[in-house]
Amino acid sequence: MLARVALLCLLSACSFFIDKAPAKDPGTRPVSCTNSLVPPIADAVGGGALVVIGVASIAAKSDNTSNTTFVVAEVVVFAVAAVLGYSAYAGYNSVKRCRAYNAP
Repeated sequence: MLARVALLCLLSACSFFIDKAPAKDPGTRPVSCTNSLVPPIADAVGGGALVVIGVASIAAKSDNTSNTTFVVAEVVVFAVAAVLGYSAYAGYNSVKRCRAYNAP
């Protein structure tokens, strides 16, 4: 179940792929880029959900769970959460640049 949730959240890391704004001002207007904050917000929600799931699974770990398996699962969950967090950060910055370039 946890692996399915992690995969679903990782697939939503769409800020890497959708939110593209030029790093430098191209000089022409309008700049073709994404003004929507939906992808970064989706990434932030997915990353936050994975952090909550990871912390909850640490708190509810049963004694008969293999330590190696548990640690690997937790590392994967928090790594995916970090990827989603960075994707949200990068996507937000891209939208911010796009909005600044296209501001009247």
